[in-house]
Amino acid sequence: TMAAAVRMKIRSMPLIAVAASMLAALVPCSAQQSAALLRGGHFRYATMFWKRTSDLSCNTIEVTIESAWRRDYSSTYFTAALGSSGESLMKINGKQTPKIDFGDGTAAKYLEAVRITAYSEQENWFLGEETFTHTFDTPNNAGHPWKVSFTGCCRMRNLLQDQADKPWDMTTLVDLVEADTSPRIVSLPVIHVRKVTTTNANQNSTFRLHTSELDPSITWSLGHAAAGQYIHRDGTVELDTQAADILDCTPANGIAVCAVNVMAYAHFGKSLSIPVDLVVMMIPDPYPAFIDFPPRQTARLGFELTADIKAFQNASAASGLYVGFTVGTLPPGLHLSTVRGKGIHKESDPAIMSLRWTPCAHDLGTHVLCMDAVNNHGLAATQRCLVIDVVPDEAPVLVVTQVDTGLVIANNSATSDLRMGLEYTFLIAAHDANPLDTLMLNSVSSLPPGATLSPLVHTTGPDGTRAERKLVFAPKHNHGGYTMTHCFAVGDGCGGEACAHDTCPGRRDVVTTCMQFRVKRCEMVVREGQQLQQIAAIYRSDWLQLWSHNQAMMHPDMELNPHQVLNIGHLYDVQPFDKPLDVAKRFGMDGASLSTLNADLATLEEAVCTSVVECTSVQMCILPNSCTGMSSSIYHNALAGEASP
Repeated sequence: TMAAAVRMKIRSMPLIAVAASMLAALVPCSAQQSAALLRGGHFRYATMFWKRTSDLSCNTIEVTIESAWRRDYSSTYFTAALGSSGESLMKINGKQTPKIDFGDGTAAKYLEAVRITAYSEQENWFLGEETFTHTFDTPNNAGHPWKVSFTGCCRMRNLLQDQADKPWDMTTLVDLVEADTSPRIVSLPVIHVRKVTTTNANQNSTFRLHTSELDPSITWSLGHAAAGQYIHRDGTVELDTQAADILDCTPANGIAVCAVNVMAYAHFGKSLSIPVDLVVMMIPDPYPAFIDFPPRQTARLGFELTADIKAFQNASAASGLYVGFTVGTLPPGLHLSTVRGKGIHKESDPAIMSLRWTPCAHDLGTHVLCMDAVNNHGLAATQRCLVIDVVPDEAPVLVVTQVDTGLVIANNSATSDLRMGLEYTFLIAAHDANPLDTLMLNSVSSLPPGATLSPLVHTTGPDGTRAERKLVFAPKHNHGGYTMTHCFAVGDGCGGEACAHDTCPGRRDVVTTCMQFRVKRCEMVVREGQQLQQIAAIYRSDWLQLWSHNQAMMHPDMELNPHQVLNIGHLYDVQPFDKPLDVAKRFGMDGASLSTLNADLATLEEAVCTSVVECTSVQMCILPNSCTGMSSSIYHNALAGEASP
């Protein structure tokens, strides 16, 4: 499509048929308006960044030169080839051969295998990088940073402010005592800003320079002074487009396009810096504009991130224009779609490019992707940079809530005291901040007796993924004293299969929450239609015994109300060496009746506890039978003996 022809090509595509397309001498028809401006010197852009190698015993660094050159430059100085893995490589030369000098007296190095990472037909440049390894004798130069420089010639012919066809000279400072790595500056080689033509106050146009680390401690300064150029400490560059040496621009095919060179340094640590040297084109209306540029994005390992980049041509544009996009170097595996729409109307026909990326473990960290929207005349919107934070896939969070009380039950905590005869609902809810994740929510152990677990309900939204199940538990007549821990677990997914050497990039996390279900002894809740006589029969007793335990009942024949709490026994503090059968015999009960009232009795013939400390707060529920129980307590004879003469 026409829009696709405007789009930038990325490293995953066949960038060149060896040298033919990259070094074509003819400018595309749609870009001929700026051909005069873009001829001359072939240098467009460069930045430098470095890091120490893994062998800390040596003072060895890897310095990367990222540079951009005129795409239609035709010269035997440029040589194209294919690398061993099929990547496009270029050997760069020029009037003054571009070279890297490490500042320690060793031989200079040259750009002989620049790996192409991006190019733009409409803006007439290609971008590539080459990394050089170098070992210094010492970590720094006698207490001062090593000065690694990149020089050559020449810049663009039509640059203003006395920079046309001039050499470049930039330096990065290296001190391995102070730092093991530098930031990396991220930018398009050519940035477009508006050329203000009015005489109103504040004629400045602005754009922002970034480093991939987005470190707020990094500060910026200009590399050389130029009229009308200012830079703020945060990297915001201002250009006074009405400055004296910018005011008069050479028209190209009737469209005034002015270009200046901007050189800046990003300062980090105590005394270190990295450079960037780029071209800024000042253009008048009409020019493309972005539509609702995406905010900062979060991508999780193993899960696909998608975003749409939209733009349109200014409403005053001439007919026949269409809009595409130019994008800088992409992380490996990030894919861009062909452009949909011509971009001739903001609402009805915007230009849309979709971004897809499933990051893997080596992508952890912050990535800055810079782009502009460009029309088929080569005029572009001011650069915007999309920030993508690649983070590990978080573990889900599991929360259990007792619905009737609103109590959130923490791991290894207990429910409120549950009563027999009443139905309770527990909401078991899992949340994962990743909206692309899938959750499995299950019981790890058996459920409480008679409890049911509802089917899984799985929902997604902007705030993540949610999975819910409801556990319903209605303690029966023989559950008094039930105390048991039950556990529930949520597990998330691994992510996609885009990471070749990692079958589970998203990492499968399992989170478990355990809770103690605790049913109160000696109390039950009356259900509709139940009578005192019925309830007494359940516990092998009679209405008289139950009535005697419920002093609030003024008459044994009064109707019981649903949800009325009924005492069905008396709490008994267990003493050391008490055996349940002995206690039952003393109070005129059989073992089965005692077990019905105390679900937690594991055995009837062994002591429940054997010391005062162990017996603290240990209780049983008993329903005494005055007819069959013992006529005296163990203390009766002792008291009788004290009373005798």
